[in-house]
Amino acid sequence: MNTTTGDMTGWTKVAQKLHNLLPQGSAVVSWIGYETPPAPALDNNLNLGVLDVNRAVAGGQKLAGALGGLSAVRGESAPQLNIVAHSYGSTTAAVALTQPGIKVDNFVTLGSAGLPDNVHTAADLNAGHVYSGHARDKIPGETESGDQWAWTGREGSRDHHVNPIEPEFGSHAFGTDTGDAGRAVTDHNGLMSDGGEQAGYFDERTESLKNVAWAIRGEAEKITPYVPLGPTDLQEALLEGMSNASG
Repeated sequence: MNTTTGDMTGWTKVAQKLHNLLPQGSAVVSWIGYETPPAPALDNNLNLGVLDVNRAVAGGQKLAGALGGLSAVRGESAPQLNIVAHSYGSTTAAVALTQPGIKVDNFVTLGSAGLPDNVHTAADLNAGHVYSGHARDKIPGETESGDQWAWTGREGSRDHHVNPIEPEFGSHAFGTDTGDAGRAVTDHNGLMSDGGEQAGYFDERTESLKNVAWAIRGEAEKITPYVPLGPTDLQEALLEGMSNASG
């Protein structure tokens, strides 16, 4: 959401962080080949394009074209091909992976804003393996581990409600904030800090980034499992307040 080529510095950093954990000879490309939906703001009349799949459909077709072009050029010598998609990017990538003739080895979603409603299970995607990471839902402003925006994109959407972290979807769900393999994700963003208390999905030494690398490396036995966390302190307080009010 709200990503343009002007943000390439950040996404180049993301690519480099992932590349550092992959085998020698690997390549990571930050792909921003479509017009992403803007973040709702006063200067765009609270544009809510992020709540429908229109831009994901347009972007997914362009991504499919890029993937198809790579396959045509490399043919039988094509390398292992993976897609790591964050937020609304997972919506877009899912559209690409439903197009005929498109196939990747691994598809990884992080903090998904929701896959299109016509993608019912992982089997609907042209991917050898599907992996998904998602920090617990939290309220914007909370500083505990969690993701404050992805759930609003899914639940508030018109046509991309599918949460790939749910068991019935059939993805290999992995941990991002269990604390079992690294720093816990505390924010929806891809990058927050490499050593501070706050961490995004691609920050260094995070459980999230490690699991993404292990998925691509084919080292599934190292991936930490997804363990749903309970409510945050604020959520518990709100629930207690509601319980007392109703009692």
